[in-house]
Amino acid sequence: LQPLNPYGWSKHQFDMWTEATEIQPPNWYGLKFFNVYGYGEKNKGKMASTVLHFYNQIKMSLEEITVQKISKQDLTTLIGWASQEGWNPGKYDVDVFWNTDPDGFYGCKVNNELIAGGAIISYNGEFGFMGLFIVNNQYRSKGIGNKLWHKRKNMLIGRLKENATIGMDGILAMQAYYQKGGFEISFRDERYEIIGKEYILSENVSTIETTDFNNILQFDKTHFGFQRALFLKQWLMMPESKAIKYTINDAVEG
Repeated sequence: LQPLNPYGWSKHQFDMWTEATEIQPPNWYGLKFFNVYGYGEKNKGKMASTVLHFYNQIKMSLEEITVQKISKQDLTTLIGWASQEGWNPGKYDVDVFWNTDPDGFYGCKVNNELIAGGAIISYNGEFGFMGLFIVNNQYRSKGIGNKLWHKRKNMLIGRLKENATIGMDGILAMQAYYQKGGFEISFRDERYEIIGKEYILSENVSTIETTDFNNILQFDKTHFGFQRALFLKQWLMMPESKAIKYTINDAVEG
């Protein structure tokens, strides 16, 4: 075991002592004095008492919370939260999106601890995307998400060319909220999963190679509407993954 703090170590040492002693009564009782609440708890960070965390939340006001650019490590934290929510982010998504637009990630912090964040990705100023919007569980229903969402939208508008389109992945329960923020539903998509099994491979399906990039980029621009070469080159060549194409007479169709 590797206890996270001195309190944990004291409990662990007591357990080890009971195992090592020759006297083995039917039951063991370990008693100790420890400071749960009191001066200096701020130094404990996440390990501080629940009372202190609640106090800080009550004391905190929206005016005191600022939206700021976050680091790649903070982005990794957001991805971790998203995974816990069941969003199923990819193992290498952080690297791809960070390298595409390292200035496109903002969040809120309290006492230098990240409590919320999201992405505002710019594709050459021609198209923007809002995503990965998430607030830490213990800070929800306090207006923080609302402030961050609108701030991110306005910041992204400022990063784009005039009248550029902004896309966003949304959830059904928040559609009315998105519409109040100026968004209109463009299309709906559904995700399915299937247990893998062996299929007969079509002769039109093959692995994407580096020599395919120019054709892929042109195909993507035709259907996506905007050029995003930097993103696609990383997305299609991620480690531990395989990118495939569907062609007819050497023309990319999917």
